[in-house]
Amino acid sequence: KLTNELLESYRKQARTESFPTAVYLANLINVLDYEGYDIYNFEGMNLPEELSNYKFLSREASQGIATVTRVLNRFDNIPSDALNNPLVQAYALLEYQNKDGGFGSFVPEISHVDTTATVLTALAPYTYIDEINKAVTKAVKYLSNIQNEDGTFTAFGKETSTTIALIIIVLFVSGNIIGL
Repeated sequence: KLTNELLESYRKQARTESFPTAVYLANLINVLDYEGYDIYNFEGMNLPEELSNYKFLSREASQGIATVTRVLNRFDNIPSDALNNPLVQAYALLEYQNKDGGFGSFVPEISHVDTTATVLTALAPYTYIDEINKAVTKAVKYLSNIQNEDGTFTAFGKETSTTIALIIIVLFVSGNIIGL
């Protein structure tokens, strides 16, 4: 449950239209929606519409773009000409894929397991598009190649349950979508 102090902070941000990043706004949408608040009229603001037109998404790393895309994928009413149209952002994410199939935060970068998994969650709805399907297949193979012998994954030198859970979900969803 949101504290009154935190809720008032969110309300003030909505009234002044001052969200620090697109990822922050995406996460705010998830929290408020989960808590039962009207995200289409929060302090007079349509938050999904605000996110779909957030001006500086391209400044965020691939995980940020993937997070915003994943949140926008939840809504059927995002106009095709929106600044952050989810399909357009899905194509933009392909630029972050490395030769080994994984995704990095910036271009070019070493592939990272969490970044790859996060990007795959954003791309999953678009695997009907051949180019995206190929990228997802390549990324799933990357994840398979870096999996530890005991089935776990390591991120930043540590096995974490968060990373492992995210990978399991991504492999399940992506595998079902691309027929693995």
